Amino acid sequence: MTSITRLRVLLACCMLGALIAVPAAGAAPSPGNATKPAKVPASGSVLAIVGKMHLDSTDGPTVLIDKGNVTGTPYGAGTAEFIYTLRPKSSMATVDITITTATGTITAEAITTYATQKITMTFSGVAIITGGTGAYANASSGVLQFNALHNVVTLNVGVEIIGSTKSVGSQGKRAAVIKQLLAALKK
Repeated sequence: MTSITRLRVLLACCMLGALIAVPAAGAAPSPGNATKPAKVPASGSVLAIVGKMHLDSTDGPTVLIDKGNVTGTPYGAGTAEFIYTLRPKSSMATVDITITTATGTITAEAITTYATQKITMTFSGVAIITGGTGAYANASSGVLQFNALHNVVTLNVGVEIIGSTKSVGSQGKRAAVIKQLLAALKK
C-alpha cells in the first residue's frame, strides 16, 4: 500500500470516527406509527428505519447483496436492497441502499467500518439519503446513523437507519464530507 493510500485510509477512518461520534437526531418511532401509510415527509421529520433482511447473493468475496423488508418513519413499510462493498485492508465498507414503498423509492449511501467475529459481521457508520422517486423525488437527509448485523451462519441481517429527513446547519456540512469520502472510497 502506498503512503498516499495509507494517508487516505487514515483520513477516512478519522473522519468516519468523528462523524459517528455525533449523536443522531430524533427518536425511534412508536410501533403503531411504523405500519401507517407513508406520507411525503416534511423537512426535519424524524427518520427511523429498521429491517429484517437476508444475504441474497454475493459478487465475489467483497460484495454482499442483502434483500428484505424494512419499516419505519416517515416512509412506512417497503422492500429494500443493500449492496455492501467491503474494503478488507481498511475494514471499511460502502453501502448502496434502495428502499421501495408503495408511494416511491428512496436511495441512500453509507460509509461504515466493519468487524468480523465468529459468526457475525457488524457494520457501524453513517449514511445520507441521496434521492428518490415518486412521493420521495429529491429526498435528502442530514447525517444518519447506520448499523447492520449479519449472521454468517443463518444469513439473516438486521439493519437500522436513524436521523432526520433534511440537512440543517452543520449537518449539511457533515453530509457533504460524507459524499466526498464515499466518492474517494469508490475510486
